[in-house]
Amino acid sequence: MNLWRVIRDHPAFRTVWLTQSVSQLGDYMYVVTVAWLVAELTGSKAALAAVRTAGMLPVVVLGLAAGVWVDGSDRRRTLMACDAFRMALAGAFALLIWLQAVTFASLVCIAALFGAARAFFDPAYMAYVPQLLDRDDLVTANGLEYVGQRLLSVAGPGLGGLLVEAAGCALNVGLNALSFGIGVLGLWLSRPRLACNPPGRPSPAEFVRDLGSAFTYLRTRRDLCVCSCWGAPAICAKRPS
Repeated sequence: MNLWRVIRDHPAFRTVWLTQSVSQLGDYMYVVTVAWLVAELTGSKAALAAVRTAGMLPVVVLGLAAGVWVDGSDRRRTLMACDAFRMALAGAFALLIWLQAVTFASLVCIAALFGAARAFFDPAYMAYVPQLLDRDDLVTANGLEYVGQRLLSVAGPGLGGLLVEAAGCALNVGLNALSFGIGVLGLWLSRPRLACNPPGRPSPAEFVRDLGSAFTYLRTRRDLCVCSCWGAPAICAKRPS
């Protein structure tokens, strides 16, 4: 099967896929922890919606600018920096929980910071994976990523709920921090199969120009739509009518 051949023949992709799967598992476990904390602190459904919105808003607001910035950066270093930042943030959050110093405001701030890191991580990851394998294997690799995410979206919340009930929220968030560390390690060990030399970070004027070009492209390409499937952003092409 092409699936097993891609896993076997592309060790860099295999390493990144496996370690990022661990990181994603930690993310799904983390979602349960946040919901649990919001319920304990406020008991309000509106409060949970506010925390979720705080996590997604930076992705929407920063997404296009982050994509332009990533286009001129070293994708691997960007990914490592994002995971390292989230590892430190999750570690600090775990400490706050352990000290019983968590407030609703801190939950909102932490969610926003995680969202800002994700705004840069997602486009960098989508640009980095094609450097790890042959072009002909991209479809199979994307299918592997998709199936893995769906499985983790089922297993992660269940495991997170069991751990929160058994050992408390601090351990769950600490494990999320550890999962980000595993993600950093996997990226550090990976070596791109295809060399990609980014043009370098643009000057402020070039950045504004490129951002304007991106807006123009989205405005004129009405056959494209930004969609979301189980929280994973994607771009899908509409068939012309």
